[in-house]
Amino acid sequence: MLGLLSISGSCPAGATNCVVERDYERTGIDFQIELEQFVISGAILNAADDNATVTDEIENNAQYVQVFYADHTNGRANWAPLLRFDNYEKSGGSETIDELTLGFNYYFSDNVRGMVEFWDRNGDGSTADDDRLTLQLFAAF
Repeated sequence: MLGLLSISGSCPAGATNCVVERDYERTGIDFQIELEQFVISGAILNAADDNATVTDEIENNAQYVQVFYADHTNGRANWAPLLRFDNYEKSGGSETIDELTLGFNYYFSDNVRGMVEFWDRNGDGSTADDDRLTLQLFAAF
């Protein structure tokens, strides 16, 4: 599958976030490929906005790629690891942030799933490096 996005417009003067009229534009492309039990997906996005005084244009980019595998036995998923890499910009591209997500899901039954996920962020400027480990148990009734 392949998807495209294109949005442009303006924020009129006097609106909540606009002292003067400011133009904005968003463009993007995303994809998803399914190969047997693997799902590979990703996206590339671009944002371009006039700054608050409309003297310059601020542009930021974002992209991610993700690989997911679902082991199916007896017609249902049993376990599913995930690997994801994100990269995005802030402050007109002067700050770059990289994120890595490693996840593992285990399906105890059709309606009970356990998850462990490690997330790591490395960033420039005001974005602090950070990481976390998440353990969750989901039950749906």
